[in-house]
Amino acid sequence: MVDVLSRAGLAAKGVNYVLIGLVATAAVLHLGHRATGRSAAWRTLVHQPYGRVLMGALAAGFLCYAVWRVLTGWYDLERHGRGPGGLLLRTGTVLAGLSYVLLGVSAAKVAVGNASPPRDDAQARTLASTLLDQPLGVALVFGVAAGFAIAGIVLGVMAIRATFAKRLDLSRMSPGQRRFALRVGRLGNGTLAFLCFMFSAFFFFAGATHDSREAKGLAGAFRTLAEQPLGHWLLAFVALGFIAHGLFQFMEMRFRRQRFAAS
Repeated sequence: MVDVLSRAGLAAKGVNYVLIGLVATAAVLHLGHRATGRSAAWRTLVHQPYGRVLMGALAAGFLCYAVWRVLTGWYDLERHGRGPGGLLLRTGTVLAGLSYVLLGVSAAKVAVGNASPPRDDAQARTLASTLLDQPLGVALVFGVAAGFAIAGIVLGVMAIRATFAKRLDLSRMSPGQRRFALRVGRLGNGTLAFLCFMFSAFFFFAGATHDSREAKGLAGAFRTLAEQPLGHWLLAFVALGFIAHGLFQFMEMRFRRQRFAAS
């Protein structure tokens, strides 16, 4: 059962990342797409033939991923142990699963036509605005910025050291498949690390200026990149990184170590 949940969840993640990357690539190539980010990717998917059915399948995959990660963290299926480090990793796994519950619910609402895809920047600004309205609100926003920075460091280390490969059963892979997995894994994790540092900067400036409009989501990050010198090249590189990360999800779906997929 856990193996089915993991495969369905990883497939949904892979489709989501590849779709975001393809829509961003279309924007770079001026193929009729101006908007980028997850919201634009979901709108593109919904407008395809049987788009709402596909969106429903994506929502189901997200929820499968959520259940899998919560079970993995709660029952320690990845065998991190009960030490401080292990408990921290398990807590992070559970929180990641819970975040995909929200993502799955949002995708399901889009699939049944009860809502439009949530705007990436609006979500980031709402979070920043809500935090700024609290006591010690600036400190809370700085905390979010610090969290993104830490995530960026972790992902960067993963990209450099290729520690993500520990999740794969390399013995079942050909030399070519191993090289491909390492390349897309490094590019994907490196791209996400870069974006985490961008999000960290956005929330830092939101806190420093007491202005929630400084906070941006994925669409805002893509737009910021496109506005820089050689911005189209930067956006193209990040789009390629999203596609690479999506492809790695498919590799993980196929070659994930059994001890990670089942208890």
